[in-house]
Amino acid sequence: MIVEKVTRKSRRYNEDRFLEFKSCFMVMDGATSLAPTKFKPSGGSFLVSYLKNNLPKGNDSIIEKLYTLSKELSKYTDEKSEEYLPSAGLAWCEIKEDIVNIHTIGDCEVVVITNNGKIIRYVQPELIKLDSLAIKEMIDISKEKSISIKDARKYVNDMLIKHRKMMNKVEGYNVFAPYDNPNFNFLSASVEKKDVKYVYLFSDGFASAFDCFGIYNSFETMFKDEIDLKLIIDKIVNVAKSDPDYNLYPRFKLIDDITAIKIKM
Repeated sequence: MIVEKVTRKSRRYNEDRFLEFKSCFMVMDGATSLAPTKFKPSGGSFLVSYLKNNLPKGNDSIIEKLYTLSKELSKYTDEKSEEYLPSAGLAWCEIKEDIVNIHTIGDCEVVVITNNGKIIRYVQPELIKLDSLAIKEMIDISKEKSISIKDARKYVNDMLIKHRKMMNKVEGYNVFAPYDNPNFNFLSASVEKKDVKYVYLFSDGFASAFDCFGIYNSFETMFKDEIDLKLIIDKIVNVAKSDPDYNLYPRFKLIDDITAIKIKM
């Protein structure tokens, strides 16, 4: 088995992390609260650092440990309303003797390539759909006010807060976050190890190659051949920097943190 891991921060600190321990490989994508908090350098960075440092401890299952850490993290949050909470999308796989167990929550993804060329994508779509609604609103505002999409971003703050308040609610989206009494809805699956050729785990910054920047027109096109992770990141960075006002490729920020793991079985 050959494992490749890459991460690229988009500012002076990174809200993404990758983690490898025992038979587990994980990608984390932290999200900072939409209201002021005490966390430094940001709530998202604090949360994923806490997970990275504490998940490998003990012998509980990863899901059991995540529930424990959610309760522990809740002690650091003074405000309990969702717009004040940091959160994180997670994607991980556990490679056992005969089985590859896959789990995701939020908008981090897992893609499995089988030995017969089948491409299987595991992702929870709810947050992606909510973000698409906010981006559509930014596009409409930019046309209405004759401003760039970058400048339209500030006009959707209320919409983003409304969406954030839908965190881990039935009509909203699933994500890891601090709670006194957590109840998470993970997407889980298993694939027979003998059938697996590659496993890719990645944050939404990496997914932007096919769902934002048009480097690939679909995830199937992107993953039909073996991927060079660093080359994909270079392409994302170059395209993002070529569109500083976000008009060609509508999005919330110039470029997101990018993290990916490739496992060649």
